[in-house]
Amino acid sequence: MKIKSLDVVARIMEKKWGPGRLPTLMKPETEEKFYLAQQNLGDAVHQKNYTLVCQKVDNLIKGYKLMNQKALDLGYEPQSAQNPVIWYHQGPNQEKYAFVAEQKDIKQVPENAVDRTWTLDELCHVIQWYLEQKGSDKVMQFKDQFPGSVINDIRSPDPNDNQPEFEI
Repeated sequence: MKIKSLDVVARIMEKKWGPGRLPTLMKPETEEKFYLAQQNLGDAVHQKNYTLVCQKVDNLIKGYKLMNQKALDLGYEPQSAQNPVIWYHQGPNQEKYAFVAEQKDIKQVPENAVDRTWTLDELCHVIQWYLEQKGSDKVMQFKDQFPGSVINDIRSPDPNDNQPEFEI
């Protein structure tokens, strides 16, 4: 389907510039137009109007390409795949994160590009704090018992129960 071509372009741009970063490098009017174009695509999909969906997909692909060129023309540099200073990630609830190697790298994260920025040291502090919480040993036992597993969710069905359930 046509929408898959948009997904491919979006993934390429997010890999190149970081999730959500490219529109934030533009003038506010351009950024707003891009988000409106995304909303218009959503509306067309909701209306199940295939012709309009195709038109909106083409419009967004064109927008990505124009923003990419404009960002390069303005002197912005894509993120280095070989030695990144910023790692962008979209969380399970669609929140956008930037993880930076050091405190000094935070200034390289464009304003409004992410919901939250963390340094690697901060992540280590949060993990250490978590490990000191009641029940966290179950997570570590799980990871030890199933090497290479990925935990997608941790929840406790009973708020008074400290025996977490895992989704892998």
